Amino acid sequence: MGVDFGSDMDRDQTDETVDTQGWSKVIGREAVTVPAGTFQDAIKVEARMNMKIHLSESGRTVTGIDVMTAWFAKGVGLVKYSERQELSAVKEDRGVVTEITEELEEYDIKPVKAH
Repeated sequence: MGVDFGSDMDRDQTDETVDTQGWSKVIGREAVTVPAGTFQDAIKVEARMNMKIHLSESGRTVTGIDVMTAWFAKGVGLVKYSERQELSAVKEDRGVVTEITEELEEYDIKPVKAH
């Protein structure tokens, strides 16, 4: 049943297992502004993952979704990354929502040396 989730959500000293289904797609091109500047025509990619996390202590299954969005600029690479993970309740009355955003703060492109 599932692969190691790498986290002990029910706090019983055993990592949970998870079954996942995911897909990704290129959304398109758009301008994105981060502390390092504005990048025109950045490629926006979205990945979604549905999860069924099997709790080791109770045998219950917790469901969740993880949506990851990344913007890539030509000649620079990844300039922005955001992720939102929603999980149903484990032991508490409410589920858990985690949001992460990372943005490029600065960069330096070195000139290509002639061979």
